[in-house]
Amino acid sequence: MKKHVGRRPFSIMEVRALFSGYIYSDFLISHEQPRDWQFWLPLLAWFTGANSEELALIAKNDIAHHDQRYFVTVGNHSRLASRTLPLHHCLIDAGFIEWMNQQPGSPEQRLFSDLPTKNNRYSEKIRLWFSGDGDRQGYMQKCDIPSTDSQGKKTAFSSFRANFEAHIKQQCQRLQINPTNYLAYTLGTKVRGSTVSISQLDKPTLHHLIDSIGVPAQHISWQRFATRVH
Repeated sequence: MKKHVGRRPFSIMEVRALFSGYIYSDFLISHEQPRDWQFWLPLLAWFTGANSEELALIAKNDIAHHDQRYFVTVGNHSRLASRTLPLHHCLIDAGFIEWMNQQPGSPEQRLFSDLPTKNNRYSEKIRLWFSGDGDRQGYMQKCDIPSTDSQGKKTAFSSFRANFEAHIKQQCQRLQINPTNYLAYTLGTKVRGSTVSISQLDKPTLHHLIDSIGVPAQHISWQRFATRVH
């Protein structure tokens, strides 16, 4: 399993700070230029473990509804394996499906059309917004989270993925099941050189692993963000 070299998971207090920050508040801050992706990408990263480039490439037809719930497919255009994960109820409750249905363009086009590239990568633009650059503070610093802690460990957008991985491991341990295939499938990695198919997993267990991810803050709402913007 590939480690998040140099990155640590966010602490519980840091997660609360991020999802209670100005993006998820009732007020704009000075000189802020809010974009839809700034609201949705941290939430999607927390609940899917996908990396920033994968999330930036999600299209409307990557969201599906069957068996009475919504799913998202990530990894179709990345070096990681494609995987389909159930959408956590917090995303539904926050208005993700309603927001998605309002987005223009064909089903094949990216949902986050307001996210530009930098150096030919969407992830670079996300990094600059989230972690800042030099003297320019990012969202993380504006939530009083340093990019490097007192022990020299770093936090970044990829820390959400580290949190997700830790959650899968902890839940599998609690359920007394081997985490190897569940980790490989949900993170898009390989086991002994081979990708893991969803057919190799117990689907109710997979759903439980996602559904048991904690809601990071109360009153997270797209409508609240939209009202704040306008």
